[in-house]
Amino acid sequence: MNKKLFITLNLIIIFFFTSCSKKELTTDITTTDCAKQTLVNTAHLISNDLLKQMDYRLDTIEASGEFQIRSYTSDSYGTYAKCNQFYKDLPLFFNDVNFIFTGGLTIMGDIVDTINIALEPQVTYTKASEIAHKKIDAKKCYDVTLGIFDLNATAGNVQPEFRLVWKITSGGNEYPYAIIDAQNEKIIRYDDGVRN
Repeated sequence: MNKKLFITLNLIIIFFFTSCSKKELTTDITTTDCAKQTLVNTAHLISNDLLKQMDYRLDTIEASGEFQIRSYTSDSYGTYAKCNQFYKDLPLFFNDVNFIFTGGLTIMGDIVDTINIALEPQVTYTKASEIAHKKIDAKKCYDVTLGIFDLNATAGNVQPEFRLVWKITSGGNEYPYAIIDAQNEKIIRYDDGVRN
């Protein structure tokens, strides 16, 4: 009995000290003491069984650059891999690449292999979350991720204009988000997710 009590108390203590240190806020956040920098996992997001099924296709994708396979499907026409793209372990926001294997290889999206910008931020993640707080009316903690953004991503056949940025989201949600330039504090993009 004492052993069970001892184990139970230790589990409660461990849970208490390892649980999320973020406060669940019931009022608006007024400071950035609740912002946390998020490190991106670059490992593939599909099972090892699917990775084995991909066979040579996996080698083709990995030889093409830094990609994280987030989905892999097959049908009677071919196989399809949807990938997140990275550059020196930094995510390229809004620059996904799809590999389509249908007897040959079709690549949808632009593969980025060279980016000529400084990869050390001049703006801290806490400063970026302060700036984003002006736009994001959050009642939860901020997730702040360093990555790369192309200002011309939706402009068609235009030369890319890459920026090192902080992407700020609230409480792990996709929306709202803000993209803050990590060199000069400029708000590059804000999206509240509302569509009319």
